[in-house]
Amino acid sequence: MSVNIKDICWLAGLLEGEGCFIISKNKTPRIQLGMCDLDVVEHAAKLLGGVTIYTAKTIVDRKTFYVLQLGGSKAIGWMMTIYQFMGERRKTKIKEILSVWKQTRSTRIRKMGETCSRGHLLTSASTYLTSTTNTLSCRDCRRINNKAGKTRRREKFLLKKVG
Repeated sequence: MSVNIKDICWLAGLLEGEGCFIISKNKTPRIQLGMCDLDVVEHAAKLLGGVTIYTAKTIVDRKTFYVLQLGGSKAIGWMMTIYQFMGERRKTKIKEILSVWKQTRSTRIRKMGETCSRGHLLTSASTYLTSTTNTLSCRDCRRINNKAGKTRRREKFLLKKVG
């Protein structure tokens, strides 16, 4: 879907009133929108690029509450796009998020020939590109983590069986 300036201004106004700009615990930037009007949330999701909409818990005799979230580099791109149309409070929050994102992004980016946090050499054979953060990750560390997780699950299963 092509987005024009009218759409960008509409989205900025909607997010100014009903949106939220946050940094998650793992330092991922997020845009969140929550409201009871499904048609409005669906239109915002289309503009943002096919974001998934989910329903929050509904209270008896109340309307259903719809929520969408956009994270990562797409959220950063939209924050920079709508920044000029936002109020001062939202601009300050977006600046804060961009600052945190820039700092954590530079620490996440690894290059070939460097080592991972456990000291494994990063080569083309020992790395893979993560789909969520688009950064190089160590295959050896993933194998170690998967094996440790499998061991924990097995131990938990055996403890339930015995107990």
